[in-house]
Amino acid sequence: LYEKYKSTCNKILVFDFEGNPLRTYNLDVPVGVLSVDAEKRIIYGLTDMPVDLPNAQSDFNIIKYEY
Repeated sequence: LYEKYKSTCNKILVFDFEGNPLRTYNLDVPVGVLSVDAEKRIIYGLTDMPVDLPNAQSDFNIIKYEY
């Protein structure tokens, strides 16, 4: 799935149901795939950017943004 959509973004735009802009999030690490947990107010993003983690075992990393 990720190979199909290899582009990344570093900005998330949020709109209401009428299409009016509500806010903008600027991400410090660009991500390619996003998932939002509205109940816990967390945005999860998948990135292939190297992240300095001691036990990293994958070319991809999940980044967690709290909002």
